[in-house]
Amino acid sequence: LRERLSAEDREQLKVADEQDRERARLFEQRLYREALVPAERALAIRRKVEGDGHRATARSATQVGILYFWLREYAKVEPLARECLAVNLKLLGEEHPETAQCFYNMGKLYEAEGEFAKAEPYYDRALAIRLRTLVAGHATSIEAFDGLTQVEAKMVAQSIAKEDYASAKTTQDRLTRLFLRSSSGGPQA
Repeated sequence: LRERLSAEDREQLKVADEQDRERARLFEQRLYREALVPAERALAIRRKVEGDGHRATARSATQVGILYFWLREYAKVEPLARECLAVNLKLLGEEHPETAQCFYNMGKLYEAEGEFAKAEPYYDRALAIRLRTLVAGHATSIEAFDGLTQVEAKMVAQSIAKEDYASAKTTQDRLTRLFLRSSSGGPQA
């Protein structure tokens, strides 16, 4: 598909690929602020050459978002994560593992912000997709389950702290159903 692009655009995408490699190198060294420079350059090139609705652009947006996440600049993460989720839903559909990862990332963002009630449905969707498309013991299924159960537990603790015992009981019941569902190997009707 790159063959359909002009020679100049193909060269620009090579530069974006080089920037991605530099971002990855800096990320491995935990130099997140420094890694933003090549990550944002790669994203800008992909937006210009491939457009906002392209999967490669969405992946670049995710990489920039991950860096902002590690820098705890959550307000900058959300629009990038939503962009990636929208592109994956449109191009790959709800049942794709990359879409599940986008739901997981949204859950992780809201959990980091302390917005546990917002995080829970994203983790739940990620887990449901992963259980339908992967084996229950797959590492990403376990990751989604872990994220969801942690958020549920934090919601119980939050409710107890507020002396909202009815909400705590409801969340605790949901958490129990999650454990039962996971031990049976998949979702229950």
